[in-house]
Amino acid sequence: MALGVNGSFTFSNPQAYVDYASGAPIPLYRYIAVTVVELNPVLFGLLLMAFEITMGLLLLHKNKSVKIGLIGAMAFLIGIAPLSLLQLPWLGLLVAQAYLLRNDFDSTFLEIIQSKLRQRQSGISGK
Repeated sequence: MALGVNGSFTFSNPQAYVDYASGAPIPLYRYIAVTVVELNPVLFGLLLMAFEITMGLLLLHKNKSVKIGLIGAMAFLIGIAPLSLLQLPWLGLLVAQAYLLRNDFDSTFLEIIQSKLRQRQSGISGK
């Protein structure tokens, strides 16, 4: 999402951020969003992409990093929800993220994949 959606907005049509914020149904939220985005739509897009990439990388790590990534992703979903009715279904992800916060994350995504590949290799060579 960071590179595909926000990258295309940021580098091809940064005004789209202002247009999108202008459509927020809650007047106060619309005012704040437009005011912030209008300052510099390109910078806003770059910061948004950096935030999304950072949260994604944190989610792939382990221990507290994953929990920080989950909390950041939850805050992001809550933050974009008032921008449009189209964003409301994304709030359903909060349930899964809240559930995941209860878990411990002792391995990174890469470590999990490597472990599965080793198990598969040992299963194949053991036959």
